[in-house]
Amino acid sequence: MQRALTLSLLVVAAFLGYSARGWLEHAQHDHHDEDPHGVMHGGDDSHDDHEDDHDGDHGHDEDEDPHVALTEEAARTLGLRLGTVQGGDYRKTTPIPSEVVEFPGVSAYKLAAPVNGVVTTVAAEPGAVAVPGEPLFEVQITDERVLDAQLALLEALTRLEIVDEELQRLRPLAESGAVSGRQRRDLQYERRELITTLGLRRDELIVRGLPEAQVATLVDAKRLLRSVTVRVPTGDGKAPAAAPETPIVPASWTPRAASPDDFSIERLLVEPGQTVRRGQALCDLASHTELYLRVKAFERDVPLLARLADTKTPLSAEFGHNLDAHGPTSSVVEGLQIRYVANHVLPGSKAYACFIPLRNELLHESIGATGRRYRTWRFAVGQRGHVLLPTTLIDGHLPLPAEAVAVEGANAFVFVPHEHDDEHGDEHEDGDHYGHHAGAEDDEDHEDHEEVFLELEPLSVAVVHRDRRTVVVASGGELQPGDTIAMNAAYQLHLAVQAAADGGGGHHHHHH
Repeated sequence: MQRALTLSLLVVAAFLGYSARGWLEHAQHDHHDEDPHGVMHGGDDSHDDHEDDHDGDHGHDEDEDPHVALTEEAARTLGLRLGTVQGGDYRKTTPIPSEVVEFPGVSAYKLAAPVNGVVTTVAAEPGAVAVPGEPLFEVQITDERVLDAQLALLEALTRLEIVDEELQRLRPLAESGAVSGRQRRDLQYERRELITTLGLRRDELIVRGLPEAQVATLVDAKRLLRSVTVRVPTGDGKAPAAAPETPIVPASWTPRAASPDDFSIERLLVEPGQTVRRGQALCDLASHTELYLRVKAFERDVPLLARLADTKTPLSAEFGHNLDAHGPTSSVVEGLQIRYVANHVLPGSKAYACFIPLRNELLHESIGATGRRYRTWRFAVGQRGHVLLPTTLIDGHLPLPAEAVAVEGANAFVFVPHEHDDEHGDEHEDGDHYGHHAGAEDDEDHEDHEEVFLELEPLSVAVVHRDRRTVVVASGGELQPGDTIAMNAAYQLHLAVQAAADGGGGHHHHHH
């Protein structure tokens, strides 16, 4: 009877380094027991005939190619994927170290105090998202020049109201000739001067740091502003502001797509009650939707980088190289293009800096108890990786995923579906190719066997090129374009076949 390997047991044994001998199931339907001294009990005259028949069932196992039988659960555990071999060209790449850096003038922003004053309210929370227009600080104004400019503006507003009232009173009198028209003209001149003065005072307050919206509130309410609200700037660099009476509390946000204008609060630089000067940083903001990938290249690589930039050749970058249950994993970004190569050598090294724009991706967004949003990005400043520069072209061979080829020393294998010999297949009825007998006397023993879902066997191949992501297999061998193979988990399958070979032949009893 054919030996079946149950992968759900075998993979565990392969990973833990235990012998797979105890996990292999070899069906034996024998109604006689053997004692430790080799004496067979229940001596029946039919024993010889039965043993001959039983040996005949196993005669085919000795000639059958090594293979591994998988249950459906085991295949799912490995995440096994079957695919079709495709012929094609493959370009070898040279990895060059790189680092994620901030986009100068875009990624980092310092939110500064607009006037001299005292911080009274802090609504900024490190790690939280800050959207344009969101209030983060309240600063009580102590700048005497700002206060004097406000008083001058309010005085001009009051005088303008008086002039307008006087002109309204003199209008019917001037039309009837009761008063001189010269008096009315003098008031009109004064009114124009006051309007000019108001514009200048308004501009003075804006220049001195008051937000334009709050200056408009001062003009409408004719009340002295005692504090200024510091808000997150918009994309055009302006910081909208509402009346100081507007409470600084977080709104009830819901998850939404990340905007290039959104910031995250990196560091809080002040605390309530602290005196600040105009222009002093209150907190550090960061916008990491657009980043740079800075490549450190040596002088010999500069001509290649310049040529790739000139031809706008798409590049790939690889981040991380860890091992999980299914083998080596990494994060690869495709379609990158070089922006420029710096014209100076990096300080303290002989390397040149090359900059590649990197669009960030939002991985996760959550909302805290206060309604603030928190985001996790795919790429972080300081993260290291490798840019893969294309070099030599390999054509006319079979490029495969690295996980599809098991390499041990000078030997390499892929795994293809196992085919049974026709003679052996005829011995079993109803398409039973896995050595299970349908007899009622074997029902109890059959329960120990999980149903075989897939059988794979190793196929030797010749490797032309190998890197961390791709193995190029030579064409012209047994493996041909259009063949179906396991596209991953080749090394685990190779361990399974080795464990089966180490288990040896002969009869193994079931232990119930």
